[in-house]
Amino acid sequence: SVVKVDPAKAAKKQERWQKIAEAAAKQSKRDIIPQVALPAKFRDIVTQCPAELKIVAYEVEDTRGIREVLAAHRDARSIAFLIGPEGGISKDEFALTQELGWHSVSLGPRIMRTETAALATLTAIMYETGNLGG
Repeated sequence: SVVKVDPAKAAKKQERWQKIAEAAAKQSKRDIIPQVALPAKFRDIVTQCPAELKIVAYEVEDTRGIREVLAAHRDARSIAFLIGPEGGISKDEFALTQELGWHSVSLGPRIMRTETAALATLTAIMYETGNLGG
């Protein structure tokens, strides 16, 4: 997806987004406040991601789910999850993630909207890592 942020307004937008992240972190009693970055190029995101476990949702994937990948990497201290835009990520973008060691997973038989996929994925990760209570 292509995000166009007016360079003159970028710092203000980032500041606003950071305040929203801080308020949400306080509300949810998080110890760590997520840092909000400005939109970046796909290649930069996938090549510079510092997470120990990197997962990409790919609508063509039909063999692995989130549970399987998380179970195989229980010792990972940080997780990045990439969800593509409406219409999905391109074959070239997917190929790049595979070259860089990202694990592809299916989110099930339904194609979700991007914002729904993000919430469903976070919930699944929280559940599988024991961060959803019980």
